[in-house]
Amino acid sequence: MLAAAAVILVGARRRVLTVARAASIVTVAVVVGVGVLLMRSGDVTSFIRFLGIGHEPKKTADVESSVHRSLLAYIGVRIFSDHPILGVGWQGSEEQDNYGPYLAAAHRRFPGEPEVAFPSPKHAWGVQNAYLQTLTDMGLVGFALLVVLFVCGLVLGLRAALRAPPELALVALVGVCWMLVAAGVWNGLGLVAGIPLDAVTWLSFGLIAAAAAARAARA
Repeated sequence: MLAAAAVILVGARRRVLTVARAASIVTVAVVVGVGVLLMRSGDVTSFIRFLGIGHEPKKTADVESSVHRSLLAYIGVRIFSDHPILGVGWQGSEEQDNYGPYLAAAHRRFPGEPEVAFPSPKHAWGVQNAYLQTLTDMGLVGFALLVVLFVCGLVLGLRAALRAPPELALVALVGVCWMLVAAGVWNGLGLVAGIPLDAVTWLSFGLIAAAAAARAARA
């Protein structure tokens, strides 16, 4: 929806979109759609089963719930509170030496959760929230750098969108929209390299940087 709004705004400035530009927009929309489908394929499959299509999978212990995420967030907050400046190191929140001291307290706070829901060498789980994981793994220093990264991308993208020619403004707006969507989705995922969301995030910054650089070159 945000990308569509960006297209409408830019189109209003020029009144007419060329065939090549329209094809580019469709390509961007298809790529984003495929990426979102890959990220949420589990939810799509569940909805299809809800409609009566396909077969239900074999039932297993259900730990992927809001309570489970709250449990992991609780452990993450405890880790951060004891290591607030630099954290416990990259991916350190998944190591037993770091989450182990808080398991007893987590069991008392979440007595209804099955054993499999708690972090263990077999199920490290992690924090499953990119921002909280940044605090636990890299502390306030790493979190500040992450905030600066997103703020710089947002400011640079909006500046290019408002001041660049229409075709560059479109690129900048699409980049900003992608970045905002990615920033929201990271609330439900840990920092994992190589997943589609990782690619969308860095592609958004690439679009913003490309638009800003082209605008500067034309100035």
